[in-house]
Amino acid sequence: MKLQLFYVGISHKSAPLSIRARLQVSVGDISAMLAWLGDLVPERMILSTCERFEIYALAADCKASTWITPLAEWFGVSGELLSRYVRLLHGDAVAEHLFRVAAGLESRIIGEPHILGQVRDAFLEATSTVRASGAGGASGLRSIGPILDALARSAIHTGKRVRSETPINVGARSVVTIALKHVEHALGTVRGRTILIVGTGSLASDIAAGLASRQVSKIIIASRSVDRASALARKCHGAGLALEQLTEGLGRSDAVVTCSRAGVVINRSTVGEVAGRRLYILDLGVPRNVHASVGQLPGVRLSHIDELLSRESARPESHEANHIVALELARFLQWQREREVASIIAKQVRRLRASDVPDARTRNRALHAQIMRIKAGVAA
Repeated sequence: MKLQLFYVGISHKSAPLSIRARLQVSVGDISAMLAWLGDLVPERMILSTCERFEIYALAADCKASTWITPLAEWFGVSGELLSRYVRLLHGDAVAEHLFRVAAGLESRIIGEPHILGQVRDAFLEATSTVRASGAGGASGLRSIGPILDALARSAIHTGKRVRSETPINVGARSVVTIALKHVEHALGTVRGRTILIVGTGSLASDIAAGLASRQVSKIIIASRSVDRASALARKCHGAGLALEQLTEGLGRSDAVVTCSRAGVVINRSTVGEVAGRRLYILDLGVPRNVHASVGQLPGVRLSHIDELLSRESARPESHEANHIVALELARFLQWQREREVASIIAKQVRRLRASDVPDARTRNRALHAQIMRIKAGVAA
């Protein structure tokens, strides 16, 4: 059976936050999942962000039933639920989608700058060796081969072109800039205020840097790892805390921004005696870091990422960006077809050489005729 590009995934366009939160793969688990997928496909790459979970693969079997059941078991959800929200793509549509993702055209905030780096990270993770997930796992092998390698590199190149050659990132907004704007609006000003950040990843780091440039009084970083919290806090002249000290940190803060992969870390008991005074909490975690009931406490105002982004008016797509995507997509698809033709021709050469036709001139004429037919079929 012929291998073809295949995509299975969800995004903010197809699934609400409550569903996306259940289909998250932590950074540490991506390698294990890549190894596990080796039983299904020879090439695979996983893109997992707060807005999307996507598998790009080279697959022989692209039927929904082949993928829904094992993925449902992996995430501990029902196949019926997964079928309701998952999206499947085949062939050229897969390449077009990844190119648009890398260009920022599939993001909720058109042109947002972070997705290109996330695509690059997904590619680098796929090019690393993966450990076996079981007896059939692909131990010590890269999860990416020549087709996905070329696809990912072309997508990243497309994203770079779009950002350097079009105005799509002029005044570009991102989750970080929107989050900072909403915290500032909620407090009136962040100058002289104390802000608590839960998490130490790239999003937390960018938010801390943004707050530091706005002359906040103090930034507190909380994490499961005190060492990581302290390291990030030193960069913004703040203080690091362990998650066990969250109640203490909440009591000293005017606002909280959570962006951890640890799940719910703030609930009613965590807030404790802080309730009753004004506290703004912005939950950027997927899955959510703050229990919904916290927003019902007196003096506490709670917002989450979907609510935050839904308030932002959509930016129109860039005509220039779409033009670059179309050009680079055509270039990749042409490379892919030429590669297929070369493979077919090589097989024909081997077959004719192994045949019992004794005359070289006859073999060459037959080979030439077959090559012309192959090329004509591709051109059509």
